[in-house]
Amino acid sequence: MFACGSQAFPSSSFVAWVWVHLFTPHVEEIHQCCVVHDAAYDACADQRMADDALHACLSDVETTTGLYQWMVADGFFWLVRAFGQSAYCAPDL
Repeated sequence: MFACGSQAFPSSSFVAWVWVHLFTPHVEEIHQCCVVHDAAYDACADQRMADDALHACLSDVETTTGLYQWMVADGFFWLVRAFGQSAYCAPDL
């Protein structure tokens, strides 16, 4: 089952689900990247390092070039970077 994003902000999980299912067949691999990233956020690890590790993981998974690489590895990363602050260290509901 794909899960990605903060439980405190269910809309983030929905956006992630839609984004990944639209732009890549590598759903399970992306899910694993998200699990590690979500755990880092929950543990209040360094946010920039967690985001950079997510980007590296996504880039390793999505090795195709062109639209998929940009939308999944880069686009998803920039969504997290832009909107992840509210989920960082947020308590689960």
